[in-house]
Amino acid sequence: MIALTATNLVVLMLGLMQPLDIMLNGLAIVNLIIAAGIAVEFCGHYVWFYAKARADWCFRLLLTPIVFAFANSPAETGLTLDDGLDELVTKVAAANPNTVVVLNNAEPVLMPWLDDVAAVLEMLYPNQEGGWATADLLLGNSVPQGRLPVTYPASLASTMTRNPDYPERVATESGNATFSEGLDIGYRWYVHTNTSVLFPFGYGLSYTSFEYSNPNFAAASPSQQQSPSGLNYEVSCSPDDADAVFSVSFKVTNTGSVKGVEVPQVYIGPPADAASTYPDAQFAAIALVGFANVELEAGASTSVSIGIREKQLSFYNVNTTSWEVAKGERPVYISKNAEDAVFSGHVQV
Repeated sequence: MIALTATNLVVLMLGLMQPLDIMLNGLAIVNLIIAAGIAVEFCGHYVWFYAKARADWCFRLLLTPIVFAFANSPAETGLTLDDGLDELVTKVAAANPNTVVVLNNAEPVLMPWLDDVAAVLEMLYPNQEGGWATADLLLGNSVPQGRLPVTYPASLASTMTRNPDYPERVATESGNATFSEGLDIGYRWYVHTNTSVLFPFGYGLSYTSFEYSNPNFAAASPSQQQSPSGLNYEVSCSPDDADAVFSVSFKVTNTGSVKGVEVPQVYIGPPADAASTYPDAQFAAIALVGFANVELEAGASTSVSIGIREKQLSFYNVNTTSWEVAKGERPVYISKNAEDAVFSGHVQV
């Protein structure tokens, strides 16, 4: 038995099992649980009876079990968590509905237990400072403010490469797969095909709530309409782009009781008559053109303005081998994520 205290430096040899007696200020682990409300438990994979027993015990003490789950290569295993962790979460949540799941994964995963847990904290791979960041978020010292950079599908069959409606995209025995979706990749494909998802691109929650109001879609001021040096598809992170040709403005209010961070997003759709006006061009169903990071105290409000630049209104003309601004009326969406538009409007290009 190795006794750990705040001043101990203990070196463990890889491959050897070591029993640990965790101490804090001279208190053993049982006393630590009662004093601080936090317990650290180590158990091997598949020890469901042990995990369930601990969950039952926590439930009686009105504590919250936290399951740290990981997935190294979910795409290779059908978007599941590693080593039977989905079953572990299911069993712990069945014993204690206050269960919180912390995810460390590189790609989207399915969550068959989602309706049975109290919360999910998606940390992805936060690297060296991830432990401190996770603790701060769980304890309320920081507020969640990240947004999903990818779409989390509702099922494996609903993903772009596994959808039975597009068999050409599944690799055959020859190893060949044909991708025919054009610009509608990632979140754009799910929106274009109206496919249900678990969590959409850009999704994220905070410890408070927000309300949007006073939308306005207008041409940018002359001082903002500077010609860009080159055309490419970049996402605007700045709410006041120097080369914006249109400005999308609105008001954001923190309607909750604590400080929080909201990330409003602006998306744009194709020209209304794109098929006839630009028959050789491709336009995505929707495309992210800008977003803002808004931190507000409880009850506070602020005005947000996100610019749309000329390069984001352009397409590549294969006939002239050059970029060209697509003229016409374009739909614009003020959204919380790729599938939750709060307001919609139009700009005339």
